Amino acid sequence: MRGQGTRGRDAFGTGLRLPATTGGLLVSARASTALADRLGPRPVVSAGLAVLCFAALPGSRTETASGYGFTALWLTLAGLGSGLTTVPARDAALGGPPRRPAAAQDR
Repeated sequence: MRGQGTRGRDAFGTGLRLPATTGGLLVSARASTALADRLGPRPVVSAGLAVLCFAALPGSRTETASGYGFTALWLTLAGLGSGLTTVPARDAALGGPPRRPAAAQDR
């Protein structure tokens, strides 16, 4: 939408510039699963939220005169943070609480 509203690009030209976010999301979503298996979901989700905060800073400084390189940088960071956050959080929510041994449930 930014490309269409402020840069005068058509929908196709704007769509060609969206892979920055999608690429970051795809890379970090795959990596976050392995990290969450190794470290647990909490530190991975926390790291993803920190990356999103760092992406918001240059995002808040974007102006109509900002070039696409600057915009692509923070969009990629936002995609990385989103992938690190959403995948482990979803897996933890859908996985339910950890299972306890049957002997521990008798007490």
